[in-house]
Amino acid sequence: MKLTFTCDLRIKETQEKIIKEIKWHCSKAYNTFNYEIREGKVDVSKIKKVVLR
Repeated sequence: MKLTFTCDLRIKETQEKIIKEIKWHCSKAYNTFNYEIREGKVDVSKIKKVVLR
């Protein structure tokens, strides 16, 4: 199973800034959610499982 995909993009500077900003927000949301799970603030039994095919 391939977990990552790497490609070479030719993008403008403003597009690169936007992508970096989105990447930062995704990372922040992921880390916050994992922290809340570890602290018991989120009941993971109520979260639906996503199956990728």
